[in-house]
Amino acid sequence: MVKMDKSNPRYEIIDWLRGIAIIMMVVFHFIYDLKVLDIYHHKIPFLPFRIYNISIVALFYSVVGLSLCVLHTSGVKWNKVKKLSIKLGISSLIITGVTYIAFPFSFVYFGTLHCILAGSLLVLPLIHRPKLCFIICLLVTFFVFYLENEAYYFPIIKGSVSMDHIPIYPFAAWILFGVVLYHFKIHTYSIPIKFLKKRLIILGRHSFVIYLVHQAILYPLLYGVKWLINL
Repeated sequence: MVKMDKSNPRYEIIDWLRGIAIIMMVVFHFIYDLKVLDIYHHKIPFLPFRIYNISIVALFYSVVGLSLCVLHTSGVKWNKVKKLSIKLGISSLIITGVTYIAFPFSFVYFGTLHCILAGSLLVLPLIHRPKLCFIICLLVTFFVFYLENEAYYFPIIKGSVSMDHIPIYPFAAWILFGVVLYHFKIHTYSIPIKFLKKRLIILGRHSFVIYLVHQAILYPLLYGVKWLINL
């Protein structure tokens, strides 16, 4: 079992997983920007890239579920729910507004943070019911693989091609899966790989800020590279 600093009760493995997820996301957006800006001209295999993308969401959202349970172990702390909801809500609105101005035909109307906010609020009443969470996960898996139909994805704007659309169904199921992992005490495990352990934990603890700013840095930089190439 991992020992925690009483003044800062965090489980290292949760921050470590967040660190891995945020690196994966930055890499994903780097490749995505290269294609969007037409810097990289070769075809990227769809299936491996899609699996990589879903893996990022799965890891991030599972950690969200873990964190929800850790935060509300002894009962729902409504003050923290309010603060986190305001933080995520404002950040989501900023992302929607900025992307609408910059990319009006593919703006983010319900992306990663939007889904985390809505999904967390929906999952909150279930954090002490791991069996029900597991059953819901199984049902979602069944519907996705055997009754797949994008029309059931919610929310969706018909005809919209958002650059980051993460619908509640099916992706919020990963938050439920994080709740299941919590009840298996995954959060108390020691970090299995020591390579870059401290750096990944630091990245994980600042993953929210990194998520908000990384595209604002990456995209202009790569746009500058494209401009230099075309000189």
